[in-house]
Amino acid sequence: MKPKIMNNERTQSNILQYTICHFVFIVLAAAGAMALTGFDGCHSPTQPGKTDTVTVKTGPDTSSGNFTWTLDTIAEGGDLKGVIVFNDTEVYVCGEMYLLDSATEQPSDTEYTLAFWNGKKWTYSNLESSIGYISPALGLYGFSPNDFWYMDGAPAHWMGPPVNQWTGYNLNGLNMSRGDGLNGFNMKMWGTSSSNIYFAGNGSLVYFNGVNMSAINTNSPLATTGIYGGINPQTKKEEIICISSNGSVQPISKGVYSVNGATTTQLSDSGLAWLISDIWFVPDSIYYIFGDGIFYKNNIYDTTQWIAIPKTTTQQYGLIYMISAQGANDIITAGGDGDILHYNGKTWQSYYATTQIYGNYNAISLKGNTVCAAGVVGGGPMNEIPVVLIGKRQ
Repeated sequence: MKPKIMNNERTQSNILQYTICHFVFIVLAAAGAMALTGFDGCHSPTQPGKTDTVTVKTGPDTSSGNFTWTLDTIAEGGDLKGVIVFNDTEVYVCGEMYLLDSATEQPSDTEYTLAFWNGKKWTYSNLESSIGYISPALGLYGFSPNDFWYMDGAPAHWMGPPVNQWTGYNLNGLNMSRGDGLNGFNMKMWGTSSSNIYFAGNGSLVYFNGVNMSAINTNSPLATTGIYGGINPQTKKEEIICISSNGSVQPISKGVYSVNGATTTQLSDSGLAWLISDIWFVPDSIYYIFGDGIFYKNNIYDTTQWIAIPKTTTQQYGLIYMISAQGANDIITAGGDGDILHYNGKTWQSYYATTQIYGNYNAISLKGNTVCAAGVVGGGPMNEIPVVLIGKRQ
């Protein structure tokens, strides 16, 4: 059973009408911005960059980067911070969404915080959990349509049959909100199940074992901007790495940490940009960190510098806010100015000529051959419009 959805919906035809209307505004507001026809999936993406020198011990085969893109405005106002794709007919996005009030022809005062795409239309909901109203979320993460998490200042867990409810958790004073320099970032989560899951926040890292929430001391005042894990084939143990950054707040700083139970160990961050937002890796093979650039190491525990992949190779245009991956040969990123990049195991490909917007993609999720990026367009809080970019791989 899916989470309860209100009787507000928007079909594909409605969406395209809104897209045309809003992108007329965007093109006029931002000189040089791309016309709506740039999003029809018929334009060729920019050419892939040169083959980089990343060494992956497993030597993956390449994946296809042939995506057809569709850009949708899904509300009249608001902002999106999280997305999760389970399949091409089960996609959730979260954030703030205000639909059109037909009487005033202005955004309604009713706020929706979760929207569901069934492949044909969007439906919207306001969430109530076991501990009350759930405020607009900054992230989604999960394992199935009946087992996923919604993160605002505290986590809430959707449990399907036979429970069929959102269960909210009180973090007992732990601050999981974002700092001033990270307002564009979403919140990251990682786990192997809903009884082994980590939540990254503002100076806090929280672990849930299925019964209790507990804090992990990172020995850092910085926001934990990314976390990921996997089984190391050499040690046969779970390897969990988190990263931190304070964005643009002075004095700027960053950090990389190995998570070991209730404690963390700081690792080398030499060579990284100050602004880092996400991490992904294959244990004992390749480690990537993303943000103001893409950086990698083959051994995260040595003290050598992180290697920056030249932006002339990746064709990165804006800051990277989030990544999603199905393996070292199938990585996709979302970021500022509508920048979308894909790595197929050998080359980086940019879709910026097709996916650029006057705004940001704050979150991205890839499952099978369906990818969805969620974000916002507009020139400020009073005229921001939530957008969703859906890519179908051929």
